[in-house]
Amino acid sequence: MDYPWSSYLTCLSGKPTNLKRKEVIEWFDDETNFKYMHLQQVDFIEMDDWLEI
Repeated sequence: MDYPWSSYLTCLSGKPTNLKRKEVIEWFDDETNFKYMHLQQVDFIEMDDWLEI
């Protein structure tokens, strides 16, 4: 949310944008789930193992 180059706030804004806001939110089913998923903590080591990097 604080990362200046993130599209997170643009997705939640009502301001005009070139971002395909509706499509992005639909990846998460709805805006509530979009917000919820972005508040989750990510274990990057576990993710790296899963991705085999």
